[in-house]
Amino acid sequence: MQEVPTTPHPEPGLWLVDPSKSTIEFRTRNFIGMKVEGRFTDVDGAVEVADAADESSIRVSIPVNGVDSGSRMRDRDLLKKSVFHADQWPHIRFESTDIRAASHGQFTITGTLRVRDRTRTVEVTAGESQSAPGEHHYTATSRVNPREFGITHPFIRRDVEIAIDVWLERADG
Repeated sequence: MQEVPTTPHPEPGLWLVDPSKSTIEFRTRNFIGMKVEGRFTDVDGAVEVADAADESSIRVSIPVNGVDSGSRMRDRDLLKKSVFHADQWPHIRFESTDIRAASHGQFTITGTLRVRDRTRTVEVTAGESQSAPGEHHYTATSRVNPREFGITHPFIRRDVEIAIDVWLERADG
């Protein structure tokens, strides 16, 4: 049986999200079933990597003004009070509370997600897809119910799938 090469995990220490390469995308369907997609590209975050996954931590901040759904009109709607209420809560924040190694290089990350004035526990499934000297690439997925975060826009009635694509760089260069 041929051994499958594994991607080396980051060395212990502080790793930063590279905002020039990282995105967080969302997908849902509106009230009549039409697909709605968008992305946030201005992702700020850090991962404190420990020797053991369960001793590591993740924190992420996403400016909601960076939303891009492919429609300026829709983007303006998303920033209004009924969705992100960007004037009062300009960032979406995530902070891990537990990181567990799963099978085949996957991780289950539990953490608190704050959207607007509501904080909920969410679970993210993540895995490293590739690395290069001094950087590591991870993808992750999750699903959230916007109503749990106080999003009351009448057109947003379904769960939102989140696809995370981040590149980490060593903080000390």
